[in-house]
Amino acid sequence: MDTDADISPKHGALMILSSAVCFMLVDKVLNCGLIPKSAQGTSLSRWRYKNILLSLIHSVITGFWAVACFYRQPSLAEDMISTFSWFSYSLVAFAIGYFIHDIFHMVLNDKSRQSYELIAHHIVVVCCFGVTTLYKQYIGYAVVSLLVELNGIFLHVRQIMQICGYSRQDDIYRLNSLVNIGKYI
Repeated sequence: MDTDADISPKHGALMILSSAVCFMLVDKVLNCGLIPKSAQGTSLSRWRYKNILLSLIHSVITGFWAVACFYRQPSLAEDMISTFSWFSYSLVAFAIGYFIHDIFHMVLNDKSRQSYELIAHHIVVVCCFGVTTLYKQYIGYAVVSLLVELNGIFLHVRQIMQICGYSRQDDIYRLNSLVNIGKYI
């Protein structure tokens, strides 16, 4: 069990910055011809596709990382306030980096009401997770909240399939929907 209590908040800040920069770089890579024709109609549709794909990448990484946190350190579920590990701490910092990137991504590209609501949500999460990384407390609660990203995987895949023109009757679309619903049972 890695319980390095000597980790400085500077490590969290470095992880946050690294994560935000990595998502920015992935965003730039996606501009190099990785957007399907069905999403190239307008600059907003290109941005929307990239944003959903970046959200999918974040969901895959953080969703499975959160599961791994509880697998590696079961005591995290017993004491969600003071149990600490570098592995879980890094997950929370990584997620902050993504949320910061996504805030800027939306501010610069999407002026819809839905976007402003999501920006407000992200700001609240960044503040809460920021307290977690600064004080190294409530790591378990932050990790539990990131388990929801497992659901996000299937929701983002559905959105990408819709953009790419899949019919709701296509087998792969229906399978994705069933798995998404099945997670709630």
